[in-house]
Amino acid sequence: MNGNDYINLKFKNDNISAINKPKGTHILAEFYGIEESFGLTEDYLKEKMSLFVKQANLFELGNIFHSFGENSYTFVICLAESHFTLHSWPEDNYLTLDIFVCDYKKDNKEKAFDLFEKVAKFYNPKHIEKKIIYR
Repeated sequence: MNGNDYINLKFKNDNISAINKPKGTHILAEFYGIEESFGLTEDYLKEKMSLFVKQANLFELGNIFHSFGENSYTFVICLAESHFTLHSWPEDNYLTLDIFVCDYKKDNKEKAFDLFEKVAKFYNPKHIEKKIIYR
């Protein structure tokens, strides 16, 4: 395989509108000042986040929790609709959140917003920076 193998890909003109249609909702957020939520156990966090996914009417396929020690972790939930991730930096009282849901056959954006609100309420940050991308 060489670098030219992908150059000749062609799309039918009648498919362009479908290609350009947003197929998902992506919420990216940074939570600042979440010191009160540190000290929670892995099992408790997994239980709460899985519950929030279920309450938002999303379907969890599985999850992975990796601890870096001292309340620093990466937590990934694979959803039938896509994914939900958390990454923590306790030394900075900081956490990032990433929720992506597919809207291709069904509009799931309200479910993504519901999940976001539940997680934000749980962590109760002093400040949130949020970006929403429809892609």
